[in-house]
Amino acid sequence: MENNQTATSFALCRLPNESDIFVFHGKEVHFNNLDPFQNKWSFVISPYQKTSTFISIPFSHKCTPQTVAFPASFIYKERKLDETSQDHYEHVVQTAISAMREGSYSKIVLATNSMKELNGFDPNLFFQSLINDYPTAFVYCISSPETGTWFGASPEPLLVGNGTQFNTIALAGTMPIEKEGMEWGEKEKQEQKLVETFIEETLLRFSNKVSLDGPNTKKAGNLIHLATSFQFELTKGNVNDLIFQLHPTPAIAGLPKEIAMEVIETLENFPRSYYAGLLGIYAKDFVQLFVNLRCMEWHQNTATLYAGAGITADSEPRAEWNETRRKVNSLGKFL
Repeated sequence: MENNQTATSFALCRLPNESDIFVFHGKEVHFNNLDPFQNKWSFVISPYQKTSTFISIPFSHKCTPQTVAFPASFIYKERKLDETSQDHYEHVVQTAISAMREGSYSKIVLATNSMKELNGFDPNLFFQSLINDYPTAFVYCISSPETGTWFGASPEPLLVGNGTQFNTIALAGTMPIEKEGMEWGEKEKQEQKLVETFIEETLLRFSNKVSLDGPNTKKAGNLIHLATSFQFELTKGNVNDLIFQLHPTPAIAGLPKEIAMEVIETLENFPRSYYAGLLGIYAKDFVQLFVNLRCMEWHQNTATLYAGAGITADSEPRAEWNETRRKVNSLGKFL
């Protein structure tokens, strides 16, 4: 373990449907927005609670999965968290359902954290497993004084494009992959429609024309989701303003967004930190930003895995808990 005051930050990532590994290395830089004129690639990450606060690590080089080299030591941040129990989660889900049936809000995403003791954890083997099992995900590892060490395999792009032409996705509704081909239930369709409508309305404030395709079924490891893809040209505003309006989407917070975020603070038993935040590669003409889902925080001898579920008035608490277990297992099975 390095001293956090003198440690050098690094990040590794693999973009969806690609093979090269991007390597970032150097001193982390803190800033308040994404510079629309930034020409150099950097790895950026922002916590869920503060989309306007980013850290950046400079690009170093590309390599292949076979030649990935992790540093000799990692940077750990110990956080005192209460693990989310099944009883607690089902209770807060039922609380949210009752509020929605009274008309307080229409959707909320409630998250869990799960602790796991580690014995002989091999970060390289873990990273390689994520690369191999999740070819369509954004797979990453970051270790820095500000963040500590995180791994993830996110299925959800927030904003991907080249500076003017962009795409994004509305992702919601979850089933085990073995149920692929079955009809989606009304609860999942409603959940996805809420996200789709929010994203479309937001994009129309920044673009004169937005095209969409979906909803379709999207695979993400051992799970499938309902997804609608959007393509648009950024003709009004800038990337930083668009991100601030989009994030957090109803896929990770709820609707109305401001009310859902306040309720999340009340009901969840831990701070989300970088879970459900933003991360990815950023430069003026190369934007690859994703939501930090299917992720794990590494504390040297233990790991904290995060997962949430979208709750609507038609949710059933036990089913929502089981959904979070499937999501946790998408990474936990490799530990």
